[in-house]
Amino acid sequence: MSFSVAAGTRRSGVCDQRGASRRAIERACGSQVKSPDRHDKERAGNRLVAAMERSKKLLEQKKLVDLPALREATRRANQAGVSAELVERGMQLLCDAYAFKIEALEEKTEQEEKRGKQERQLRQEDQKEMRQVKNELKQAQNSERKKDEQIEQAKVKLREEQQRVADLQRNLERSEQEKKRLEQNNREIALALREHEDLVQNMLAAGVRPEGGDEQLAALRREPIHRPPPDCLCDSITTDLFEDPVLTIDGHAYEKEQIEAWLKINRTSPKTNKPLTDTRLVKCYALRDICNYWRENFPPEKAADNDSR
Repeated sequence: MSFSVAAGTRRSGVCDQRGASRRAIERACGSQVKSPDRHDKERAGNRLVAAMERSKKLLEQKKLVDLPALREATRRANQAGVSAELVERGMQLLCDAYAFKIEALEEKTEQEEKRGKQERQLRQEDQKEMRQVKNELKQAQNSERKKDEQIEQAKVKLREEQQRVADLQRNLERSEQEKKRLEQNNREIALALREHEDLVQNMLAAGVRPEGGDEQLAALRREPIHRPPPDCLCDSITTDLFEDPVLTIDGHAYEKEQIEAWLKINRTSPKTNKPLTDTRLVKCYALRDICNYWRENFPPEKAADNDSR
């Protein structure tokens, strides 16, 4: 902040006239000049000079002046009858001090306004940044919720797949059990065929020949004894021997054409009448091979002819 005496005198409407009368100075100080006393006059003049020196040093250092002290020293010097020139210089210095204070206040006000403007800008920037952070937080929360939902969906799918794997495992176990039963049936069939062959050999060894001669003997060797197929080789819907067996999700076997027609109308098991979690069908090749073996060795037509004989 710059200061000049000329600038202070221009701002003052009271102290810019060096040729002001003693009465104007008295009115400015607020009292009439009394009869001067020599000692009072000297003390008042010394006090005024000291106050003026202190004020000048403070002004040179760009510091505020003790205005009440300088004003009181000037008033007492005027009352004590100190020379008008000294009082006028005191008044001029007082005006300069007021001008300096006004400039200081103006500069301080300007600085405070700038500071307030900067603070408002910073506050606006902080609010803007806070809104951005809130938006990012909201987006992160939405993203987290979506991830949680995806995780829950994945868990549900995983549980479904685990249930499906468990069902397939049970079906596989049932298939293994069915395979063991079919193997047991095959062993029984092979045993029956061996017994049949032994019977034919014993008949020949004993000299017993069938009435039809060699042709009937050859037919006996070719044809096994007829047996009806077991229920495990028959479709539960048609009760006929399987031709193209398939497995459902619950492990039961059906004829492919029949179960496909059934599933077009129903989504339940024909045997248990329970809902099927999956309508996909799996071919059962082992059961088909066993049924083909049974069909080749025990054809219905031959079985019928054998019964008639």
